[in-house]
Amino acid sequence: MIRTQICTTIRCNVCGTELTDESEGYTPHATSAAEIADTARLLGWTVTDDGLTAICDTSDDTHQAARNTGSTPEPRPAQLTGQDPLPLPEPDAPALPQPPVTTLCGSTRFWAEFAEITLRETVAGRIVLTPGCNLKTSHPLWDDPAAAQALKERLDVLHLAKIRAAALVVIVSDQSGYIGQSTHREVAYALSLGLPIRHDRVDLTTGTVTSSTIHPAR
Repeated sequence: MIRTQICTTIRCNVCGTELTDESEGYTPHATSAAEIADTARLLGWTVTDDGLTAICDTSDDTHQAARNTGSTPEPRPAQLTGQDPLPLPEPDAPALPQPPVTTLCGSTRFWAEFAEITLRETVAGRIVLTPGCNLKTSHPLWDDPAAAQALKERLDVLHLAKIRAAALVVIVSDQSGYIGQSTHREVAYALSLGLPIRHDRVDLTTGTVTSSTIHPAR
């Protein structure tokens, strides 16, 4: 029987070190915050009664000060290992522009074509919303026919929400231009919202895309 169970671990509030049992060579897990706090205390950590502050057994001044006060210093901005720290915007800096959103529609038989248009739209500086599941492939989440049908209905509703979020809708197909019944419904919905619609026919052999306007921008 497969059973889903959530495991809890603990990290030091000061340095971010995860609790490890060096004698056993593993990371302790527990099924509750109270249980992992007790384990940490047994391994020499300081954990407050409310479980909000955990301090590892490192013996430098910063950790010792945290043990003495029961609190931790303000967290430092995270830095990417081996790279310069990410620049933080100045308080009076103008807000960054929000990129437009493109939502892709079409049959998932054109999964590779979806990837090509996603790449092109992303390079063009647009946020891309696309089908996230290909029910035509096998996966434990939808191998059961009843589960697949229920999931399809939920995904249909979810994709309509993606269309509502779009500034542009792009129909994706191969060179045949095939548009299935589900895509026709999505196009009709986009038309009812007055969204611009484009049809991209992808030729994976030549790497070319033929685009045509279905409904222009207002």
